[in-house]
Amino acid sequence: MGLSINLRGDLAKLSDAELAARLKQAWQTHEIGETKPKFWMSWFPLWWSRRGPIRHPRIYRFLAILSGADVPAVLVLPLAWIFSSKAFYSPTKGDQFWVTHLAICEIRDIEDEIKRRLANRKRTRT
Repeated sequence: MGLSINLRGDLAKLSDAELAARLKQAWQTHEIGETKPKFWMSWFPLWWSRRGPIRHPRIYRFLAILSGADVPAVLVLPLAWIFSSKAFYSPTKGDQFWVTHLAICEIRDIEDEIKRRLANRKRTRT
């Protein structure tokens, strides 16, 4: 898992069955939006679906909006933060590339939660 701040308490609250359903839903979203980086994003494969040091869906949406901005980042930071909330952000309105990216981030977060649970269960048995 590396050095990261995991703010995914929402996943920790889910039961195993709910977590499995969420993983299935994330994979379905990934399949719908599956696409590769565009030519103009030829540098992006180096960063393709990296989650960064802060693990939270809003941060992923924030970075997606920030990456798509054509103006200097300093000017768009407050707007990107506002529009990264679930109330404003809808991946279906955006590029399918970002739908895939956000789905991969969600899948990796769920996998991290599953690993955490398995490690805890293993510790409690011994």
